[in-house]
Amino acid sequence: MEKQCLECGKTFYKPNNRSVNSWNKKAKYCSRDCRVMAMKDIMLGRNITWGKKISKAKMGHTVSKEARIKIGLAGIGRPNIFKGKKRPEMTGINSPVWKGGKPKCKRCGKQLSAYVKKLCWDCHIKLPKKEKRNKSWKGGITYSYGYKYILMPEHQNSNKRGYIAEHRLVASNIIGRPLKKYEAVHHINEIKDDNRPENLYLFTKREHDKFHKKPYNLISNL
Repeated sequence: MEKQCLECGKTFYKPNNRSVNSWNKKAKYCSRDCRVMAMKDIMLGRNITWGKKISKAKMGHTVSKEARIKIGLAGIGRPNIFKGKKRPEMTGINSPVWKGGKPKCKRCGKQLSAYVKKLCWDCHIKLPKKEKRNKSWKGGITYSYGYKYILMPEHQNSNKRGYIAEHRLVASNIIGRPLKKYEAVHHINEIKDDNRPENLYLFTKREHDKFHKKPYNLISNL
């Protein structure tokens, strides 16, 4: 069965047999190259012999050389508004879509990292206890891995959350200075929340590791 190619117009032979696959039965082009060229025409929205033309608004359209020259000539002689001037920045506050950015802390005015927060962490720690109280408030005392922690953000040995371990606080108060990073406080009776001065022994971290490998009798050195 002879058919005419919709792209190049040549006649080609199409077998009229049931055993042939459906692509050959519905063939509209003589070769793969013609089919590819036809699909390009469809994507560019050109006038073709078959199928619907895709609207220029959706797919865009090509501009001829003559039209480009006319567009270029139309702009000649027009005054440049920004000649000799800096173009205005359209980012941040200068943008017409600006909504104020991230909120600022109500106390110190520092810009916050999230939109939900109202106070920065430094101002939150300095709040009086009455303002901090909620359902889970326990008076600034918490426990972690058996150790007792107290809320004391002004102390030099406190962590990022403002808490300090009670046994380190007791040791630093007796010594009269904040503990150093390489110093460790050991509980003699191995009870982690028994923070009496007679139950504490001050080690360096290296000595503390050696003691746990080969333990011996201790008397408080505080």
